[in-house]
Order: sequence, then structure tokens, then C-alpha cells
Amino acid sequence: MGKKTRTEGTTLGGLAMLASFDTSRVLAVAQNADSATDGAEQRTLLSRESPITIWGHGSFTDIENTRNRTGEDGRYDGSVWGYNVGADYRFSPALVAGMSVGYAQTDITTTFENGTYEEDTWNLSPYVIYRPSDMLTFSAIAGYAFGDVARSRNSTVTGNTDSQTWYLQVDARQTFQPIADSPFRVTGGLGALTSRNTLAAYTESDGSRVAESSVNTVQLKPNAELAYSFQISETSLTPYVKAGYIHDFTDQTNGDAGAFDLGGGVRFASGGTGLSGSIEGSRMVGRDDYREYTLSGLVAYGISFTGRDGNFAVTASPYVGTSLSDRGTPEISAGAMLADIDDRFSSKLSLSGDPAAQRADVMITLDLKF
Repeated sequence: MGKKTRTEGTTLGGLAMLASFDTSRVLAVAQNADSATDGAEQRTLLSRESPITIWGHGSFTDIENTRNRTGEDGRYDGSVWGYNVGADYRFSPALVAGMSVGYAQTDITTTFENGTYEEDTWNLSPYVIYRPSDMLTFSAIAGYAFGDVARSRNSTVTGNTDSQTWYLQVDARQTFQPIADSPFRVTGGLGALTSRNTLAAYTESDGSRVAESSVNTVQLKPNAELAYSFQISETSLTPYVKAGYIHDFTDQTNGDAGAFDLGGGVRFASGGTGLSGSIEGSRMVGRDDYREYTLSGLVAYGISFTGRDGNFAVTASPYVGTSLSDRGTPEISAGAMLADIDDRFSSKLSLSGDPAAQRADVMITLDLKF
């Protein structure tokens, strides 16, 4: 039993008979069901020309594992709600960079041990979008997530621990126009995701000790999309369907190295208001005894501030600082202020941390004046 695998793994039978189980298994399911990169990834698909874009993203994912074989009961089901807010700045016509902050809430029932798994997770994700042409897009999303985990088994035994995750996702997309002067588009893409999740050791309410555990994820994700755009007044609508293949190089789900992600939705962009966004539904198919579907939506608002001469006019003021915390230990802070010269808009991103207490805080403020 020294081998560590995920809830998605293939050897749950022995674990189900132990006094405790490897919490990282269920956590790995939750991390994949609501990836911290989902919001920023959908943002990369919107082609707005605004110098500043602020956006919000929400998603709901339902998951269920029904595998129940002799000596291998791995049944669980639950849901994950995820929320992200972000902002980015267009440094040049081809280059956009930004940051998002996200929160996810996981609630899973583990049938195989009559237990529960609950987690609250925060994540911070810087991202960059490089679009050398209208038909070619490169993007990269990195980040860090940390969470609080509460679990129970046999309805009475409880335990609490902390999680932390580092992740990196890169994508490349090429769009084609099969028919000249037609709004029909075909997009092919290739993505790769790597992440490492660690759960701290903890003691359960009955005194059982659960050791620290970790999960490594490496995925390759080729994908394709068919889209058709049309105009209604000043609003552009783009319905689309998509299909992707996910290959897990580690921690295969119920022995399946691959699965298909099928879905579709619609993107919109209002030229008169600066609003854009998307609504999407998807379902994972192809894994034995496992199902997953997701509903998500994103709304973005492009901001363009100009000076009296008609040119974009905004000042950016990065800063770093140190201070003493209440415990008398050094506290480090860094961030940036962004404001237009006529004082109609300002935003502040502040990151601070206490190295001695291994604590970090993130604060974003936004002020718009009309």
C-alpha cells in the first residue's frame, strides 16, 4: 500500500478496507474537474482590441465514478463550483498579459468508505497571449493554488489538512478559413498541462496518522473546433462545437489513458459596449465507469481610456515594500497601480506575504468613475 495513486486510479480495493485513504486521490479528481486554468483559457479565445480587459468566469462540474468491482470499490460522486476574476493589458497589437484570481468549492461523497470530501481552494494565475496573426494564437498559463481540505469516513471520523498546487499549461491554435469570404472557421489546437499537487500530513479525529502525499499530472490535449460567425446589429455571435482528446501520461482514470472532451457553445462580442463573453457546455466521454460534464460562462469588458489628444493615456506604478507583521517578523509586499491621467479609472494589485508564517494575501481593487 506504499504506492500512491489518485482516486482516478485502478487500485482502490485495498484502500477502501483501510482505516484511512489517500486524500490526494479525491483531490486529484477535483483539480481536474475544475482546473485553475479554465477561466484564463476561455479568455484567450476572445479577440478584443481594448487596451485593458477585465473579466469574470464561473463554472459548475458534476463528476461520478461508478466503478464497483470485486475488491475494487471506487464509487464517489459530487460537484465542483469554480469562479475566476482577471484583468489584462495589451502591450502591443500581438501581445496581451494579465492575471486572474480564482476560488473553487468541492463537495464529494465517497461511497466506498461512507465518507465526504470538501475543499475550498484559491488560485493565482498569470497568463500571456501572443497572437502574431488573426489566425494563429499562442498562450501560456501558470500559477499556484492552495486550499483547505475537510474529510470524513464511516460518518464519524474526521480530518483536516492543507493542499498546494503548482501548474503550467501551454496552448497553440491555428485557424483556417476553408471557404474564401465565408464566416466559417476551423481551428486546430494542441495543449499540454503539467501540475504537482501536495497534501500536508494530518491526524484524524480517531488518532490515525495520514502521511503527506503528492500527485503529478502530465496531459497532452489535441483539439479541434468548428465555428460560424454572424452579426445581429452591433453584436457578433459565434456558435461553435469542439472536440478534444486528453491523454494522461500518469495516474490513468480506471485504467484508461485517454478520454474525449466534447462540447459546444456560443461566443459574443458587442462592438458598441465593449462587452464580450462565452457560454459553454462540455462532457467527458470514453472512460470506463466515469462521467463528467461542465457548464461554464465568461463575461469580459474591454476598457479604452484616451487622453484629450485621442491617444490611450494610462500610467502604471509598480512597487515593492517591507514591513513588520503583528508577530514582529518581516512582511514583504509587491504590486502595481494602474490609472488613467484623467482619474476616471484606477486599479491596484497587491501581493503580500509573511515568510515566517508561510502566509500570503492577494488583494485587487478596481475603481471606475462615470
